[in-house]
Amino acid sequence: MQLIDIFSNWPDYALPVMSAVLWALSAPVVNLGLNKIPSRLGSHGVLLGLFVALSSAAFCLAIWAWLSGAAITINWRLAAAGVFTFPVATGMYYVTAVAFKGQAEVAAQFAKLKPLISIIFAAVFVGEVLNADMVLPIALIAAGISIFIVTAIRGKITMQAVLLGALTAMAWSVGETFMILGLTGSAPLTDNFVSLVFGALAIVPVMLIFSKKLYIERHSLGWWLLPFAVHGIISFSLAYAFFFAALESVGMLKTVVINAFWPVLALLFTYVINRVRSVNYKVPYYAWFAGLLLCSGSAVQIWNMAS
Repeated sequence: MQLIDIFSNWPDYALPVMSAVLWALSAPVVNLGLNKIPSRLGSHGVLLGLFVALSSAAFCLAIWAWLSGAAITINWRLAAAGVFTFPVATGMYYVTAVAFKGQAEVAAQFAKLKPLISIIFAAVFVGEVLNADMVLPIALIAAGISIFIVTAIRGKITMQAVLLGALTAMAWSVGETFMILGLTGSAPLTDNFVSLVFGALAIVPVMLIFSKKLYIERHSLGWWLLPFAVHGIISFSLAYAFFFAALESVGMLKTVVINAFWPVLALLFTYVINRVRSVNYKVPYYAWFAGLLLCSGSAVQIWNMAS
């Protein structure tokens, strides 16, 4: 049974909303992993964490594919989607989180350039057309993004983080364009599995290049990798399964605009978790304000689809 069939009686926006909620839940998890990377590993720790996340997600979907006996269809577009989305975009997302002092949920805000880039990609490569109902949601999202740009200019955020966030958004947009072009119409989980496998394979040569350093520092390996594994399962294998289903159900533009609300939800989840743990945690005011604008853009799009 496909995800689209399970949610057939739900509103059209259910699938992208589910993917957004799962991504928001995964943000504080990966934030924990990024904060626990041993300092002597540095960027090698980020690379290893990404490899663990991809491997755990691919392993889980491999079990599902084996148990379900699902037919697997491979095409170069799904392969390209996996490479751009997972090792490239997610790798830059992790690096951006480090640039934002490990706050993945703050770094995620900048990745919301993605809907604006996707408008162009969806029109040029997919043939989707921007309608009047989407103007206000996209304008709200653009306003939220502008807050980060203004803050960066005023010196509150490093321009390096701005650039990394923008490149992350670009890579995600490219990956998602390949996703919708590569959909097989069989099962979203199967398409997601194919993309994950190629994403995991793409990072193997990089792992081999840095294997000497990782071997020397092998005593640094430990439980700090567990959050990356959990993040991979929640984000890569579950959230992206809903995302693939949403692309097939409502199209690229509506899906990515609705997804825009997940960063502010990630901020809320992280804030609540740290309050429960009695951890002193502060989110910059501009991140809340920008997040509210992004959330408003998603809400307007959902309202348009519900009415």
